[in-house]
Amino acid sequence: MFDSISRRAVLAGIAGLAANPLLAQTADASRPRYAVMSIIGDKITLVGYRQPTGSNIDQNDKRVLAVSGPALDNSTLLSVDDAVKRQAPQAETTLLAARDPKLYQLQDQSFDNPPSEAAASVAAIKALLQQTKADRLILVAPFRSEARFALRETYIGTGKIAGLGVYVDRISTITVTATGEDGAGFIAPYAYFTLSLIDAKSLSTIRRKVVLESELVPTAAVRTATVPWDVLSNQKKIEMLEMLVRRGIDKALPELLVGA
Repeated sequence: MFDSISRRAVLAGIAGLAANPLLAQTADASRPRYAVMSIIGDKITLVGYRQPTGSNIDQNDKRVLAVSGPALDNSTLLSVDDAVKRQAPQAETTLLAARDPKLYQLQDQSFDNPPSEAAASVAAIKALLQQTKADRLILVAPFRSEARFALRETYIGTGKIAGLGVYVDRISTITVTATGEDGAGFIAPYAYFTLSLIDAKSLSTIRRKVVLESELVPTAAVRTATVPWDVLSNQKKIEMLEMLVRRGIDKALPELLVGA
């Protein structure tokens, strides 16, 4: 299935891939050609802080919300497309929508060593890349790391987080710098992912950049909020996740493409 989503970019559905002449484009061999894929938009993780009890085990409460539509991945693809065009205006880009659930199991692994259950889908992607005549694949994938949210002079957060999510702390006292007001708790949307530059022929990883973006909003910053979750509307939470992804891509992509 092939649908146009925006700005001369092609959105190609990965599930049930087959050769399609629509992708047989006449390309200028002197121009860099990138395919772009995002596998971070299938879920949002809600993380609730719990005070440590002395164990090294992550004790935070976690709830995974499945995202049925492609909106978050599409937004990510377009952010990469924008960043590529700024970095290399002459480049050609093809945006690939990964709606095969098996692909999301890759996490931050490179495509050159996929889990067995995703091998067939990865092989299909390799065949598609040959049709698009892309030289490189830019892959956006979840990355797992320590939860670290910036305060004025330090960091706060416990446990490990990955991908897209919202961290909620109802306990810690946070002071709003602008007003000096104290309040219990904060909310912190986060985007933890990698940008990988992958050779389209061998699927070996050329370069990888880790992106750890978050935005801490204290409960005390919003006078009408009584609990951290109410500091941001659901729509604002999604908008902030998209903003964090875009901000991280804008920072990391120039270094990713150096010499590519």
